[in-house]
Amino acid sequence: MSSLNGMIGSKNGTYKVEPKNYNNADEYYEDWLKSHNELFENDKECNYERSVHRIHRLLHNSFLNSYLKMFLVRTFLRKNR
Repeated sequence: MSSLNGMIGSKNGTYKVEPKNYNNADEYYEDWLKSHNELFENDKECNYERSVHRIHRLLHNSFLNSYLKMFLVRTFLRKNR
């Protein structure tokens, strides 16, 4: 689980989203997904697997997709106390 948390939690800088720049968790989550999808589209042809590919696969699993959203909402709430 810690590797999954690290894979998701380390992407704020890569995806250029910072929780403190958002008014609510839904906006943060939507921009995180938008940025992820843009990076995935640009990186689709890469001939080795990167974390953006692993995260993209996770998003197709409903349980893991829900986990990812809860993780990002929690991140938003922790950073915006």
